[in-house]
Amino acid sequence: MYLEYMNGRLSDAGNDLRKALEESAAQKAASAEVEKVSEGMVSEIKDAINTLAEELKPVFAENGKLLEVITPARDTNLIEVLYYPESTLKQTRGVNTAALRIEFAPKDGRAIVLRRDSFFTPFEKVETVNITNKNSVAHLAEATYNFAKSVAVK
Repeated sequence: MYLEYMNGRLSDAGNDLRKALEESAAQKAASAEVEKVSEGMVSEIKDAINTLAEELKPVFAENGKLLEVITPARDTNLIEVLYYPESTLKQTRGVNTAALRIEFAPKDGRAIVLRRDSFFTPFEKVETVNITNKNSVAHLAEATYNFAKSVAVK
């Protein structure tokens, strides 16, 4: 009787373990797919932001202001859009530098948008964006445009 009971318990435990392993494998496959899609979207988003910045540069230059996009080589999951008056260029961008930073997290399928209005203020979180669909490219390009527009009038 006891052996039958223990055999049943071991069988239940084995079934639970098998089910947990199957669920874990499914989660890993889904996570890998999200990461793959997100990594592709990161490059599309960066291209869109760079294109937008190139289009906006002449407009800013007419007003004595500069717009610059930085994509650090050591951190491929980061892009920064810097805005500063041309006069501060000699001060290595300095105090008047406003920045929009987008930190990509491809494994999570999201991007965090941060903003600061001067060199001495910390970055503040603006929003978190799902980057697993095509809408994220337009959304983040629009966020970049809105940032540039908002700092240009200051």
